[in-house]
Amino acid sequence: MSEAIDDKKCPFCGELVAARAARCPSCKKALPEEDDVEEAIAVEPARRPPRPARNEDDDDEDDRPRRRSSYRKEPTTEATDFLVPTNVSGWAIASCYLGLFGCLLPVAGLIFAVPAVIFGIIAIRKPRREGNYGAVTSNVRAIIGLVLSTLSILLWGGVLVLFALGKIK
Repeated sequence: MSEAIDDKKCPFCGELVAARAARCPSCKKALPEEDDVEEAIAVEPARRPPRPARNEDDDDEDDRPRRRSSYRKEPTTEATDFLVPTNVSGWAIASCYLGLFGCLLPVAGLIFAVPAVIFGIIAIRKPRREGNYGAVTSNVRAIIGLVLSTLSILLWGGVLVLFALGKIK
């Protein structure tokens, strides 16, 4: 069957509608029977002019220009973001792990702790424009790195000073 037999025009808005449809999908009005079309149009005037016929390759429903929304869509947090750091500052990750190594390695941890402090300061001072999960965990990781590296500097630095003074043998 051809399209002309399968479709008819809505008497209210002018859109093409399936011949068996009870309601117009565009204007949501009940479609009258074939012989009641003139009577229905006289009772209910059209609210808007008929739309121009659409091309088959037209993907957009409405081509009118739109205002840009004032808010940005927040990126979603996926389950793997909690395990694998995504969108997290490399400085913050380096600070966290170097601070951890600095705490765990006796005396040699000072080698890791000093860069951890520097990387932690860089990570906190570098602004993150996103307000998502990655930006928050960057700050948390940088603070953890700063705390751990400061503790390791105090602990292992104190041990090194006591060893140098001969208090520890």
